Amino acid sequence: IENSKSGDDINRLALNFRATNNTSPIVVATLAPGVQQDTQGRISLAGNMPYMTSFSVDGVSVQNTRGGGPSRDLLPSVESIEEFKVTAVGNNAEYMQATDVTTTTKAGTNTLRGSAFWFNQNSRFASIDRFAQTKPKVNANTAGVTAGGPIVRNRTFFSATYEGVRRPFETTRTQIVPPDAFRQGDLSSVKKQLVNPFTGAPYPNNQVPINPIAAKVIDQLFPRQNQATGAALNRPNLVYNASLDFTVDGVDARIDHALSGTERLIGRFTVKNRDESGAATNPKIGDQSTRNELRQVVVIGNSILGSGLLNEARGGISRQVDTFDYDFAGNATAFMRDLGFTGLPDLTGVGGAPSFEFVGEDYISTTPGKPRLVLSNVVQFNDALTWVKGRHTVKGGFDFQYIEYKDIVSFFDGDDFGGYVFRGDYTGNPWSDFLTGVPFSTRYAYGPIPTNPYTNWWAFYLQDAWRPTAKLTIDYGLRYDLRPPMKDRTNQLGNFDRNTGSVVVPNAEALALVPAAVRASLPHTPFVLAKDAGLPEALRQTDKNNVNPRLGVAWRPFADNRTVIRGGIGMYTVPLYGSINYSLVATVTSDVPVFFNQRTPGGFAITFPNVFPAALPNQFDLRDPRTTQWSLTLERDLGGNTGVRVSYIGNKTTDIIVSPDLNQIRPNTQGYAALVNTRPFQDWNVVASRDNGAHSRYDGLQSEITRRFSKGFTLDASYTLARQLSDAAGAVPGDFPAENGPSLLNSFRGPDDDYGPMPFTRRHRFVGTFLYQLPFGRGRTFGGSMGRGLDLLAGGWDVAGVALLQSGPFLTPSFASGDPRGFTSTTRPDQTGDGNLADPTVDRFFDRSAFVIPANNIGRFGNAAVGSLIGPKTKVFSMTVGKSVSLAGTSRLRFEAAFSNLFNTENLGLPNRSVQSAQFGLITATQTVDQAAPRTVQFSLRYSF
Repeated sequence: IENSKSGDDINRLALNFRATNNTSPIVVATLAPGVQQDTQGRISLAGNMPYMTSFSVDGVSVQNTRGGGPSRDLLPSVESIEEFKVTAVGNNAEYMQATDVTTTTKAGTNTLRGSAFWFNQNSRFASIDRFAQTKPKVNANTAGVTAGGPIVRNRTFFSATYEGVRRPFETTRTQIVPPDAFRQGDLSSVKKQLVNPFTGAPYPNNQVPINPIAAKVIDQLFPRQNQATGAALNRPNLVYNASLDFTVDGVDARIDHALSGTERLIGRFTVKNRDESGAATNPKIGDQSTRNELRQVVVIGNSILGSGLLNEARGGISRQVDTFDYDFAGNATAFMRDLGFTGLPDLTGVGGAPSFEFVGEDYISTTPGKPRLVLSNVVQFNDALTWVKGRHTVKGGFDFQYIEYKDIVSFFDGDDFGGYVFRGDYTGNPWSDFLTGVPFSTRYAYGPIPTNPYTNWWAFYLQDAWRPTAKLTIDYGLRYDLRPPMKDRTNQLGNFDRNTGSVVVPNAEALALVPAAVRASLPHTPFVLAKDAGLPEALRQTDKNNVNPRLGVAWRPFADNRTVIRGGIGMYTVPLYGSINYSLVATVTSDVPVFFNQRTPGGFAITFPNVFPAALPNQFDLRDPRTTQWSLTLERDLGGNTGVRVSYIGNKTTDIIVSPDLNQIRPNTQGYAALVNTRPFQDWNVVASRDNGAHSRYDGLQSEITRRFSKGFTLDASYTLARQLSDAAGAVPGDFPAENGPSLLNSFRGPDDDYGPMPFTRRHRFVGTFLYQLPFGRGRTFGGSMGRGLDLLAGGWDVAGVALLQSGPFLTPSFASGDPRGFTSTTRPDQTGDGNLADPTVDRFFDRSAFVIPANNIGRFGNAAVGSLIGPKTKVFSMTVGKSVSLAGTSRLRFEAAFSNLFNTENLGLPNRSVQSAQFGLITATQTVDQAAPRTVQFSLRYSF
């Protein structure tokens, strides 16, 4: 039956696996039309944010319940995949979201089949980019075996894969650390005259005395420069190759059993352990390690109940456990005691590292955060009944999901060990403020036990594929989703009632967990129970309006049946996973004080070591974001196994999550301090809520030509012209936003001021892939009868390739404004000209003179537009050369050499966009996604039977 959906499956994408030296299904999916990815490798399909795409394996979700998006490593090995389908347009009522990635695993058959394979990537064949001083070492090995066949012929079958990865490697890091002169208190290179904060007298030649505690921090947390750049801060002064190790062990196994001629039972499991360890981003904190333990179990039962009646039931569990730790975390408590900082919470048994932040500077971070253990868990059961009657194919069913997560309580990188912010308020320079031991603000977050939220989700749907004529198919359906927000087993949720200024907690047990210090610090804030506020214990009302109609049409207008017109429109609601719930966790059961420095008759209220003398509620009626998608496609079969397609795809998403400050002072020309008493809620500093408010609009034109495999050749080429405008990524968009949106809106008026191009939805993108079997050798056009020896030399060769061309991302200039609320607010400057240069260079990709940091008393934010800068383009051609050799019987041996970025085209990474930084416009790395890094070579050998 013709249908209105548009998608890509592995049958056409198989050549992409061969053309690239990457075996990740998600990486290969990026070559499908309409797919874009950001610097983190997160993919967007047809203008939907990454968290707006559902991922499943054999019909069971592999979404990560803590943060949204897929648990990527729960996808099975490529060797176990029968079909990998990327659907970007026209999902019917069976599907939760507008875009979907569905993986189906291989089943065994009556024929015993198997393989053994080995891939090797070694740095001796790789290229080096301009930013590395020596070539990073790599010796990556992937090996495994597959087997499948009958256990009982015609009745019971098995299929299994083991795949292991061993990848010791190095990566080049280019970083900024305080120059050696700065470590010694020599700031003579700073043009501004620095002053003694205690006396107001100038420091001669900007020689700043060093507080003994600052000296200890420098020694323990800041590595030394290794580049001969002197005291300059306009380029990296620490460049080195960090050693890392990456290992994976994974097993996929499936059993298919025919209970009878009309009933079939399928069972499958995936077990995978993934470990990455090695040098932390800051070498001073030692090595760090991340371990991911992934498990999935799926059971499927199919039954033919009668003529045209089929029932399919599925159940499964998807589970991911992540642990993270690093060397310094175990020593941090002793380090803080040695510093002698007063006022910190009890650090016994706590791991982490303090955070030292310098506003306007790009120094290396001193902490990767707390060690943590995170659990993501999905238990799912669904049932679908399909009835085929005449011209109708009707399908209806339900889907149930129990979702939960566990995580530590964390508020910012320093947490229990503190965050210390320096702005240059007192000496004239952030680093010299640090040397003298006078911070602008300090804070710590004492978190209680880990949180454990959970909920149950339900969905019901009914759809019909109606074929009123031989040339017309109409798909229509209706879906209803009921997704109650999460409760917390540990009773640590807390919300804020903006109408009354009160704090709402789930129950009396939760109220008892609020520390006395928190209650005492909020003398004008009532604490009320959820039942008294008219809320459930999840502290957020359930959105019961998720009714989603879907309609699609496919029509063959001409007698030759070689032209198809497809179109459709549908509504989808986006599920909100753990990130939104986490905003409510421990907001009032934790002690998170923020202290602002001020002058006293004796000097300052906060100085080393006496460093210690904010809330994230949710909108009560927070709604699930809603997407409306529409499309129109024209397809034509040109003959000769060649077809063309032109599609217009549009969507609009509303109610995307943003984070306004409910306690923000209105714009004024008097300054924050003069009007601080006009804040709506005097007990509070920042009330950063999670609200509906942002929206997104995508318009894309896709054109594609496909030549199906014939005479040893297949080709696919697509071009996408896209525009996506949104205010969902905040004042200074970076990568695609997560489901909980940007950290804090600048403007109380809402996100409209931040409306502009989505950074990584590039305007132009071309992808072309091909596979060509050379026509020489046995079984091919020429030399079909050649001898064995000549065939071993000249026969069985093929070549595959992929070309990617795309315009640069839309980037936004910024500056860090240390704002009096205790946050370092990143916002946009004023723009006086075009910041893009006609002939950009690595050292000066943008024009700094086009931007001015606005004064802080003008009653507005900067006028530079979101997305006003265009980043570097991408141009990549990758190719694989392979040879197959027939052995005895059905066994074969295949060798491949895969070259990513064959011509070693330099694809520059993102330039620095901070206008107050000495590195503005400077590029210090190459791109790492889209196969755009410097050339690598991978060899593989496979035996199959």
